[in-house]
Amino acid sequence: MFKLLRKHEEIAPSKPKELKFFSRNGRDAWHTYHEHFEISPHTRVLLDGTTQYSKHPDTTDIAYKISLYDPNARFIYLMRDPVRRVESQLAHRVARQEIRSGPAARAREIRRAINYSKYYTQLGIYASIFGVEQIYARTFESFVADQEGTIKECCEFLGVRVPESFEALPPQNVRKSDHGADQIALTEAEKDLIRKKLYWEVRSLETGFGISTREWTAFWRSASQG
Repeated sequence: MFKLLRKHEEIAPSKPKELKFFSRNGRDAWHTYHEHFEISPHTRVLLDGTTQYSKHPDTTDIAYKISLYDPNARFIYLMRDPVRRVESQLAHRVARQEIRSGPAARAREIRRAINYSKYYTQLGIYASIFGVEQIYARTFESFVADQEGTIKECCEFLGVRVPESFEALPPQNVRKSDHGADQIALTEAEKDLIRKKLYWEVRSLETGFGISTREWTAFWRSASQG
């Protein structure tokens, strides 16, 4: 999504993508935020691709901080099948040697990833402060299936010109093999734990935000309310 939107002449992307500005800086540094973007006379939108902003409870006050900086800020939120997302986070952290080996460290990382996958909670924090009209949310799977349609909707949402032509990107973020990360796979017990912990979170996405999760085949396989 970031790679596609940053091509737009009216959008200035942050450098780096994961700027983490509001999770690292206090108000005394907020005046330097614009220095992280290549702003041109055509720029209408600043694009900050920091995923850390939606990692409650680790980042509990980010939405509030952003509201103080810009109450008119808009947010794009993509949600991946929670089972696949948790497994991907675990593999990513293993590849970067950010977690220790052993079952205890693995269990802690999975619990952490489950918290980040509470999409209804993450969205609710921003919706309660900014309102749902300032949030564009959809599943990652629907974005992959229709990149062009998603980008056009995002441009309308952001208030920039809708591109006449579009070139889709090939699959990104192929799992690295570093330190055996490509061999990481969740057990059936771990998958069931994810389904149990996130069942009502996922159900609430449809009732609260109108988001269909039918593409999340890994999550809904044998999922139950229990």
